Amino acid sequence: MRILNSDPHSSKEMPSWLMGLTFLLFLAWVGSAIYNNAHPAPAAAQDLVRWQTFSDADNQWKRGTKPILYDFSAAWCGPCQQMKKDVFGDQKTADWINQSFIPVSALDRQQEDGKNSPEVEALQKQYDIQAFPTLVVKFPNGSFKTQVGYDSQEKTIQFLQEQLADLKPGSASASTP
Repeated sequence: MRILNSDPHSSKEMPSWLMGLTFLLFLAWVGSAIYNNAHPAPAAAQDLVRWQTFSDADNQWKRGTKPILYDFSAAWCGPCQQMKKDVFGDQKTADWINQSFIPVSALDRQQEDGKNSPEVEALQKQYDIQAFPTLVVKFPNGSFKTQVGYDSQEKTIQFLQEQLADLKPGSASASTP
């Protein structure tokens, strides 16, 4: 099949190799569309923890009933996203965290925005945050414990349970997720 150039004053024909290439690109495009429909991209991890603002968390913490759980993370951090999915995206675990801690997300924006909010900057300095993710549990007496990195949901829950076990009975829910 020969297709003439669309210019009515030209008698040049479109080369057959160009027609073949066009047809192959069309087939690749159709194949890609079919594949993408059959294999949609995974949805972003849903975070079920009710994160508190810095000031609200500080006010609640001063009442001395629960420890603060700071989650130091970054959007570009793969292990942070995995922890978000496995721990904070699990309904049972998120409910337990909401009941037992005052959760605060301290999202690092240095790479994206060139700076962090003053609150995040101050907390990173106060707790000497060197890597993401880092969890910091701040107890009602002002002491704190940290977990750096993310291995699994089980190890993270174990770390958090151990921190609650160190509290006086009745000061926070020590039940397990």
